[in-house]
Amino acid sequence: MRLDRPATLEDLARAAGGRVLGDGSTAVRGIASLENAHGDEMSFARSAGMRKEALSSRACALLVPEGFGDLDRPAIVAPDADVALALIGEFLLERMQPAPPTGVHEDAVISGDVFVGENASIGPCAVVEDGVSIGAHSRLGAGVYLGRGVTVGEDTVIHPNVSVYWGCRIGSRCTIHSGAVIGADGFGFAVMPDGSYRKIPQLGNVVVEDDVEVGACTCIDRAMLESTVIGRGVKLDNLIQVAHNCVIGPGTAVAAQAGMAGSTRIGSMTQIGGQVGIVGHLVVGDRCRLAAASKVLGNVDSGAEVWGYPAREKSKALREMAALSRIGEMQRDLRRLRKRLDEIEGRHVGGGGQ
Repeated sequence: MRLDRPATLEDLARAAGGRVLGDGSTAVRGIASLENAHGDEMSFARSAGMRKEALSSRACALLVPEGFGDLDRPAIVAPDADVALALIGEFLLERMQPAPPTGVHEDAVISGDVFVGENASIGPCAVVEDGVSIGAHSRLGAGVYLGRGVTVGEDTVIHPNVSVYWGCRIGSRCTIHSGAVIGADGFGFAVMPDGSYRKIPQLGNVVVEDDVEVGACTCIDRAMLESTVIGRGVKLDNLIQVAHNCVIGPGTAVAAQAGMAGSTRIGSMTQIGGQVGIVGHLVVGDRCRLAAASKVLGNVDSGAEVWGYPAREKSKALREMAALSRIGEMQRDLRRLRKRLDEIEGRHVGGGGQ
């Protein structure tokens, strides 16, 4: 995407908390990779190791970290290029994607007992049931469903076709992407004497605290009792399953296709890789790292980094993987040793009989 009206390099430096080298009035219409940037777009280099590619880029300006060295064009210099890039991206996105008109679209279906805060926006074909409260400046996209008694905080964006079931709470400054389902029933069934299943009513709700992002088609189930809780600042990727009564602590990030079974408790600032599976009723501590595709079958202590299936401490997993890679060689060695032993034993038996 490109800006219809260009920003200046000075504008972008101010947004990023960086300083300008060269002409701060340089016009920028977008940002692109070093190899694909056009002459009116800026690009970025995360380290001095990218210097050769940066100098050969067609970009009109560069974003570089401190100590990058001399440049042949205007630049923004920042202590952390990745953080600066995120801030510049936010600045550009606001210009590329203007907010929709405030108010309720004529094709939305809104119950009578609904609070809509100042400058909130509700898109076409959205359905909002009784007792819902929508905070100021929040935005509901087309086809969003908010069940009875749902609350949404301020400055939250709910993208098209999200469903939030009855009684759930969404905080302020959250982003919920299309297809997410929040508050569907947890997977709870009692096995009856005849072997059939009797549904256990899920009487709790989901609480999504402030500054959370929920990816597309992610499902967060309501609790059987009390609440499934997604803590402040949590980031959930696409296609994640969070089962009933789970609690995810503040600042934790979870990559795509991960799943956690019921009543799992995840600490704060933990990083969970893609396709990680966590069995129910476990505790994962604070600041843990769970490698992609790991299968967690036991509690994980705070600060631990675990790999594999079953998940175990990283150094142990790497030693076992190294040993596994040598199995073929070890089998060949064993066959040679057995053959040699047979030869020695044969000579010994033959020699004893003479």
